[in-house]
Amino acid sequence: MFGTLIIKKTPVRAFILALQKWKIPQSIIIPLAITIRYFPALKEERNHIKDAFKLRGIKGFKKFESYLVPIMISATNTSEELSAAAVTRGIENPIKKTSLIDLNFHYIDFFSLLIGIIFLFVSIILRIENVI
Repeated sequence: MFGTLIIKKTPVRAFILALQKWKIPQSIIIPLAITIRYFPALKEERNHIKDAFKLRGIKGFKKFESYLVPIMISATNTSEELSAAAVTRGIENPIKKTSLIDLNFHYIDFFSLLIGIIFLFVSIILRIENVI
């Protein structure tokens, strides 16, 4: 659920900047950024394939085979395009990057983090009580 929220609501640029501020290595940031950008493209391709099935009247096991091949080819093409776009934008350049986005922790962020930690501890305590 948390991952879906990140993918839907966070721009990839802000996500990359946040990971850079946390001193995460570029070798981890680049695949994560490409992965986050990849899911919406995969969903769009799946919708195109479903529309093609409806137009052609494909059903049953043939539908599975007809779905698998285009999605694999599309996945390969999409991943290459996203990688090329990231490299073109200079994502693997080792020079320190600047950004117009100003990411800082504010009071609401600390409050949200505190509430999340409280929920985590409560869920752990409840799980331990259920086991005992």
